[in-house]
Amino acid sequence: MTPELKRWIDALKTLAVDREARVRCPERDDGWLTVIDVPCYGDTKIERYMTCDSCGARNVALMAAPKPPKT
Repeated sequence: MTPELKRWIDALKTLAVDREARVRCPERDDGWLTVIDVPCYGDTKIERYMTCDSCGARNVALMAAPKPPKT
């Protein structure tokens, strides 16, 4: 595993817990990641797009859809 891939995985782990977390760019450490979630496979999955607001580096991950908050 390359160091860059490990940093992306670490970023995703952080954003999986809190999609609003401030995470530095895994590629150049020059900006912050922004997150866009796109529903897919009905309500069971999302594609999480992560993009650096400075250099434009990006990655995407397929993950389980977050559970709705309990009321």
